[in-house]
Amino acid sequence: MSDSYEDILNMSWEDVPEAVTLPVGPYRLKGKFLSYRAAQDEGQNDRFSLSFNVTQPLDGVDEDALSQLGEDYDFAANQVEKTIWIESRASWGEVVKAFKTMGIEPSGPIFEQDGKVSKALQRQFRGVEIGGHLGERTYEKDGEMRTTNTLQKFVALDN
Repeated sequence: MSDSYEDILNMSWEDVPEAVTLPVGPYRLKGKFLSYRAAQDEGQNDRFSLSFNVTQPLDGVDEDALSQLGEDYDFAANQVEKTIWIESRASWGEVVKAFKTMGIEPSGPIFEQDGKVSKALQRQFRGVEIGGHLGERTYEKDGEMRTTNTLQKFVALDN
């Protein structure tokens, strides 16, 4: 599915792909956006999130499980997020480490004057490709058990 404005204008609700839980394993990911959320309550921590679109499976994902998705499955329907909890000033080192894994050398201010993540850093991140090992997490919400993918770690791409 295209994200072009023209295609979106001609889209119906039936055209919206349903994301499914992907089989566990390594995938090619593409950087989408960065966000920072301040703690809402006492005792909580701030968090820095890196959001990715899943673009394709890599070697090591169960072929039988992938075939159950269907030949035309659009992996871009799946987005995953890596959240780094900011517990202290030292936690920012984990953010820097994540960027360096992607070949990004962050510099300059982290935030704009409005408190949003730097536009320069957003531009560097958007579209960057990295491998990510997806796992699964099961939880209960509204009395229903749900399973979703989690981004467990970054992995090298062979290109």
